[in-house]
Amino acid sequence: MRRFLSLMIIALLTLTSVARADRAFYVGSGAKTVLHDVHVLPDGSVLIAGGTDDNTWFTRNVQDIKLDGKLITSQPGTGRVGFMLHLDAKLDRIIRAYHFPPGVTDGIRRIRTSGTPAFGDTPGKPGDIYISGFTVENRDQNGGYFIAKLDGDFSGKIPAKVEWVRNIWAGSSHRDYQPWDVGSDGKVVYINGVDFKADWVMLGRLNTHGEDDVVPHFRYHWGRNAAGHGVDGHWTPATARTDYTPQGSGVVFKIWRADLRSWSSDEYNAIVPDGNGGTRQGTWPNDYYFTGPANPDDLQSSHTQPGYTGYRVGRNQTHRVVAVTVDRRDGSIYVGYCVQSRLPDGQPDFEPAVIAWNADGQLKWWSRLYSETTQNSTPDQYVDGIAIDYANDRLVVGARAHGNNVINLWDGTNSFKNKLNGKTGNIHISWIGTFTLQNGTFINSAWLSELVDTTKGLGKPIESGLLAGWPDPNGGWADMNTTRLRDLRVDSAGNILVAANGRRPYTTSNAFMQMYKPNEGRSRWSDFTRVYAADLSQLLYSSIVNTPWTGETDGGSTTIQLHAIHPTSSGLISVGTQNLTKEGQSIGPINITNAPDYASKSPDEAGIIVMKNFNSAR
Repeated sequence: MRRFLSLMIIALLTLTSVARADRAFYVGSGAKTVLHDVHVLPDGSVLIAGGTDDNTWFTRNVQDIKLDGKLITSQPGTGRVGFMLHLDAKLDRIIRAYHFPPGVTDGIRRIRTSGTPAFGDTPGKPGDIYISGFTVENRDQNGGYFIAKLDGDFSGKIPAKVEWVRNIWAGSSHRDYQPWDVGSDGKVVYINGVDFKADWVMLGRLNTHGEDDVVPHFRYHWGRNAAGHGVDGHWTPATARTDYTPQGSGVVFKIWRADLRSWSSDEYNAIVPDGNGGTRQGTWPNDYYFTGPANPDDLQSSHTQPGYTGYRVGRNQTHRVVAVTVDRRDGSIYVGYCVQSRLPDGQPDFEPAVIAWNADGQLKWWSRLYSETTQNSTPDQYVDGIAIDYANDRLVVGARAHGNNVINLWDGTNSFKNKLNGKTGNIHISWIGTFTLQNGTFINSAWLSELVDTTKGLGKPIESGLLAGWPDPNGGWADMNTTRLRDLRVDSAGNILVAANGRRPYTTSNAFMQMYKPNEGRSRWSDFTRVYAADLSQLLYSSIVNTPWTGETDGGSTTIQLHAIHPTSSGLISVGTQNLTKEGQSIGPINITNAPDYASKSPDEAGIIVMKNFNSAR
């Protein structure tokens, strides 16, 4: 606890000791430019990634490195350019640009590194750079997205080419999110397949050459026998069978498979702690839906339902798995997913879980994120993001519930928002929970559910501090509105950063742009960035990113979407895009601030970059 409080003090000092200029500007106007991701390197310089119809806005007078896209299959052929820019720490200039030829990919979606992030007093270490990007969903060509390793880390070596490419078959949410991560050993874990279908979804791992890797204690393996014929099936460890040479391993996220179920009666009937002072049944999370253990040698024989609280299997077999992260220190793998299920009365439902394995694929722990009872949890629930808090050895989980009734995700204690309230039920409300890395014990949570525009039942106004004048979020019984998580990160002190979308988000007095308080004017749907204190007790920063409106009438919808957020040494940086309205009109611009020479002045289908340095002078 003393170490935790010390880190909190360091974090607050950091927020008040740096005075650099804020920046907010557009890039690539008129070219349907979308910025999908941002990453801050250990030296403070910044990588941003995205897609555009016209790359001339970033190639003028810049070192321009053309990446070879020949190994990328199922190319969209749309003419769009997937790119990554290396910017200096202040965003003053583009140091160099990287892009694939037109038509290879519609955009680079993710940037990841094998380097260890900074935490506490431990500085970050550079690592190789990995990227992923959009291709066309096509199983025959492994289309959906690709993962590529560049041949440098921007520290000892500047990347100059793609070292290897792995094409991943993926569709729906898995193509959109591109869930994968890389460990410090250069091994990449990834999700393939299509969620909520009858076909296939699997967690796999690639070795340092981008080839299938054998994870000894995963429960699904494949390889070839002495005659060269393919062999695959469920057993563990990989060496349990000696009639083949193992070539790869995975975890199949499909309800009829055995990967996430107990294989013995003792495992299935085990009563174990649920991580929050209660108990649950089953050693594996998908035991929930069946009357007994799975038989990995005869899957059809062990499909009897319902489970011990009445849950049944839903309409579609594959799971939604959009949250994946790897601990850079020990290679542990953390995954969040949800299952399409049915309640005892036959009504459709979605149930979440987070599961952790060590680097060898042995189960560490799993969590349902709520208490198991025979009442069941009727709201649809999903996991939308996870991140590791290296400073406090925690896993941070971003989840979501469709509805606020009956049993829901665990409430918080002394957090910024402890519980759900209000009368509105048909909404998507987000949640941030923290868990110990080693055993998944629940620590605390805060609901990320912003206000309905004209709600009554507000709590008493906060009298002082960054939220002075806003109603107490834990007082009254105000109606909540849909709030969706866009991205989730953790800074070096354990403070939790989110990008999200809501109707009337709480904003702090140090915001780049403040939302009208309930007594000041009408709100507008807005994307926003936020920093929670490490213990989730308060907001250190919260700001909408939007175009101005008067507040005298309903502000309507926003055309701005933030896709990613990342901490800097003195604040945060977020990126996204501004679309046209359905009528083909532009709204805006945002409050352009300290725009560099490469910026665009128009908001028309442009990328957006916003950097906030806390307590800075504009």
